[in-house]
Amino acid sequence: MFNEKKTLSLGYNPKKIGEIGFEFFTNKLHPDDYERVMENMRNHLQGKTLAYEVEYRIRHKGGHYIWYYDRGTVVRRDEDGKPLIVAGTHIDITSQKEA
Repeated sequence: MFNEKKTLSLGYNPKKIGEIGFEFFTNKLHPDDYERVMENMRNHLQGKTLAYEVEYRIRHKGGHYIWYYDRGTVVRRDEDGKPLIVAGTHIDITSQKEA
């Protein structure tokens, strides 16, 4: 499952690109933001933080970057503690960053 609205905001048509995974988004992170974002996500998935919360830049299909704020939490884990479902929000904050 992926965020169709976020995919559209990045200039891609979800119906044309088909099923995509997590890497579709992580491969588009700004190089200066990549490790911070991934570390934040790893810490949350490992149960070290109560939520995943981060601001970052992500590359649009046209080549420019859009700013996003993400916040999410693991809402279900399996019996071994492995995350099964993450729920959250993704907000385009480009206009706030440019102001």
